[in-house]
Parts: sequence; C-alpha cells; structure tokens
Amino acid sequence: MDESESTFNVVSEIGAADCVIKLQGDIDLDSLPRLRGALRHAIEGHPDRLIVDLTDVGTVEVTGLAVLAGARYRAGDRGTSLLLQAPNASTVDLIAATGLDGALPVVPEPGASAE
Repeated sequence: MDESESTFNVVSEIGAADCVIKLQGDIDLDSLPRLRGALRHAIEGHPDRLIVDLTDVGTVEVTGLAVLAGARYRAGDRGTSLLLQAPNASTVDLIAATGLDGALPVVPEPGASAE
C-alpha cells in the first residue's frame, strides 16, 4: 500500500481527556513519518489517555509497533497512557511475538478498559 492510502487522523479535540487517533490502511515504512507526527501532535495536547484506534488497519509491520511503543513511553513521561484499540488478530499476534504485549496495552473496543 502506498503512503497516500494510509491515513492517521486525530479525531478528538486537542486538550480532551481522551484523545483518539484513528488509523486506516497499513502501518509500514512509508507511513511511519506521518504516524510519528500524528502521535507527537496528540501527545503534545497532554491527554489523560491516548487511544490509537486500529479498527481499520490491515497490517502493522514491526517497525510500526516500534513507533507505537516509543510513543507509549513518550506519552507516559507526560502522564498520558497509550492504548491500542481493536487491533486485528495478526497485529495482536505480532505484539505478543515481539514481546511488546507488556508495553502496548490492547482494548478490544471503544469504552473498554485495558486489562
């Protein structure tokens, strides 16, 4: 999938307690610079929770998980928790296989809590 087919939209008002970033397409090398920018922008708003909605994401490459894990630590330094919402089964498997399941909390659907 080329870069123009992946989108990363901050769908919450900056400064809201919960900030949601809606991702669509594939998270691959071409899309990483824009993903980093969207995450940085959201973290700068100092939300209590940053929810990365993966409902409409097809595939996530390992490099994409690394960007999400890095954002989770940057957000944590500012007192913001980062959650991955509704990843598909292959993404959940990749998170587990890379050992990032402890670093990247997953919630299955909107309104759920991380376990």
